[in-house]
Amino acid sequence: MGRQETNFVAPAMMYHDLTSKQFGRTLTVVYATPIGKGKCRLFARFPFKFSSKIPKFFIKLTPRWYSHIGQNGVLEDDQIFLHHQERYLEQKGGSSKFAKAFYLPTKADLFVFQLHIWISQYQAQLFPEQSLSPALSSETLLDRYHSHTKHCSSCRTALKN
Repeated sequence: MGRQETNFVAPAMMYHDLTSKQFGRTLTVVYATPIGKGKCRLFARFPFKFSSKIPKFFIKLTPRWYSHIGQNGVLEDDQIFLHHQERYLEQKGGSSKFAKAFYLPTKADLFVFQLHIWISQYQAQLFPEQSLSPALSSETLLDRYHSHTKHCSSCRTALKN
C-alpha cells in the first residue's frame, strides 16, 4: 500500500499522510477548533496528488455532500465513548489528572497523551466559565442533522433538493 504516517501537532491538528508509487499521495488534515466546553468544530482538508489524472477527474465529479456521508461515519464511531469519557475525566479532576484517570498503554493512545500533556504544560483552561452539558443520549449524540447537516451548506442544499 505504501508509506503511512499519522502526526499530531498539539493542541489541534492531526494529519495522516499516505504515499504510494501506484496511487500517489493523499493527506487527511484535521483541525479541531473548540467552540464551547465539550464542543469543537472540525475543519478537514484532503489534499491529494495522484499518479494518474483519472482519480482527480472522478473526485471533481463527486458532489461534496456525498463525501461527507462516509467522513461523518468515521467521526461518529467514537462519539458516544468520547462524550462520556470527557465527563469521567472532569469528575477525576480534569486534564492535569488524566494519567491517573486513564490507562493509555498503546501507540494509538499517544496523541491523547500528547494533548493532555500540552493542556497541563500551558495550563490551557478553555471556557472556564462554562460547565459540561449533562450526559446526552446516544440518539442525540448521533443525530447527524443537528451536529452536521444544518451547519454545512453542501449538505443543507442537497437535503433541500
